[in-house]
Amino acid sequence: MITVMELLSHPVFQEFKLASGKNGLYNPVLGTGIFEWESPEDIERNFSEGEFVVTTLSCTKANLAAGEECLKMLINKKVSGIGIKSVYFTDVSEELKAYADLNRVPLFFFSETFFDDIIFTIKNALNSKDRMEEYRSKLDLICQFSGDCELVTRKAKELNPFFYSNIICGFVRMDGRELTWNANVFFDPSDLVVTKVPFKGGFLIIYSSKNPSLDMKADFLAFVSEMGLKEGEAWLGISTPHFGLENMGTAIKESMYANLSCRIDKRPLLDFQSTGMDQLLMPVSEDPWVKKYQQGLYARMMLHDEMNHSNLMETLVLYVKNRGDVRMTAEKSHQHPNTIRYRLEKTKKILGIEEGTDFYAQILPFVRLVEISKQKEREL
Repeated sequence: MITVMELLSHPVFQEFKLASGKNGLYNPVLGTGIFEWESPEDIERNFSEGEFVVTTLSCTKANLAAGEECLKMLINKKVSGIGIKSVYFTDVSEELKAYADLNRVPLFFFSETFFDDIIFTIKNALNSKDRMEEYRSKLDLICQFSGDCELVTRKAKELNPFFYSNIICGFVRMDGRELTWNANVFFDPSDLVVTKVPFKGGFLIIYSSKNPSLDMKADFLAFVSEMGLKEGEAWLGISTPHFGLENMGTAIKESMYANLSCRIDKRPLLDFQSTGMDQLLMPVSEDPWVKKYQQGLYARMMLHDEMNHSNLMETLVLYVKNRGDVRMTAEKSHQHPNTIRYRLEKTKKILGIEEGTDFYAQILPFVRLVEISKQKEREL
């Protein structure tokens, strides 16, 4: 599904000026059509709900009042939006603007753009596969070059030219299910602009606000709840709030890292600042040096377990999950505490950890990197 707001991000619509109906900017666009010489009966018969209609009102060029009656009929058909080319008229009455506002149908004026270009663009946009590929390509660049302020800002504006500077991102995984919004909820795009895009096996929500908030995370959570995402039905990772579109790449990656932490720890909701050591480990987990370190230690552990029919690696993971508490680890594994201590001593020798070194501090990042790697492998 594409919305009017998403259509306006295309360069073809750059000269469109909103006259009224701003609360309809998130209307879904289901088709497109041209209104020029149709009679009132033709409007009823030929136009459908969700169509984005373009017109010059040429059939009523000598009578604005008659033209506005035709526009009201289109609004009553629940079209997604109306673009009026300013050939004969450059404005409409306040009464019609109020009617469009009441019915949440945006009215635009434009002057230079050709109808054929608009129709072609909308039909292409309705091909969701091509549109999503274009979005994903922009998001990949935003994430890959997150340190390039100029490029990130430009790509963010291409994604949605209406984004505000106060941003927070959420990344949602639904375990194979589709994420759908509550279509009956409306919000004012003069205060809030949001884009939702399928991305990397989940859904990325880019939430931007005109005004800075004391608790943007709370505002974001209230928004996604109102739109129909219930806590516990998905994994939701949230970035820290950022100011400036140049920071969008960082916000996106933070939300994805927080989401990965959610899935590893089986927690439905986490913000990046609450992920502890993952704030350091997630960004570096794909670094070749770090991967070599983690894979080398893991190979040693698994080789020993395979050759000796033991489960030292399993014990080590459980020991870390229990925050280095031997008795708790023993209880959870139904073993004597001395058995756990013996296994940990064996592990020290396999990993080459010297006596006197803080054992827990040494193995904590290693075990977490293993969990991160395994979670990523499961999702390939």
